Amino acid sequence: MTESLRKEVAPLGITVMAVEPGAFRTMFLRSVTQPREAIGDYAGTVGARREQDTTRDGHQPGDPVKAAQAIITAARNPGTPRLLVLGPDALTSSATP
Repeated sequence: MTESLRKEVAPLGITVMAVEPGAFRTMFLRSVTQPREAIGDYAGTVGARREQDTTRDGHQPGDPVKAAQAIITAARNPGTPRLLVLGPDALTSSATP
């Protein structure tokens, strides 16, 4: 979708860039509402993810200030990239925040 939009708006002087971040130290994991009681049947799936969220929050490898600066720099560049991959774990993480 991003590439299609990029092509569609290019004649108008507008560019589009997709950003694919790794895990960054933000308050996102803290903001996720969790059920009050865990269900034992889900301990190995959703429960494991829930535990990861609480233990990893604030310890993610990415620096959000550096990421914001990288996005601004890329957007201001006349050769704005189609894709900006950010964070030390962006290419190696396996869908875990």
